Amino acid sequence: MELEGLFSGTKWDILRLIAKEPRNPLELARVLGTSIANISQQLRLLEAAGLVRKEKVSNRERGKPRTRYFISRDMLYVVVLSRALQEKGMVELGESQRQAVKKWLDAR
Repeated sequence: MELEGLFSGTKWDILRLIAKEPRNPLELARVLGTSIANISQQLRLLEAAGLVRKEKVSNRERGKPRTRYFISRDMLYVVVLSRALQEKGMVELGESQRQAVKKWLDAR
């Protein structure tokens, strides 16, 4: 599966939101101003790509389980385009890598 398409439009908005805190499809639809059907379709694609995971949580209001989504792991999608190297790929981030990437991005 090509990953570029997963980091644009509604899918990117979903990833940014659930990276901050787990959310359910209804919350995502409200925040993003779109339908639950659209959100559910996007979440299925993100889950198939291994970018998000889901968990069932109890819903006290209705007594039925509710599904919340969260990012599956901390990761970095890298595209390198130079005369010496042309690569793209996903890299899982540990704490030190996360801090280094944040510093690098803050310095831009």
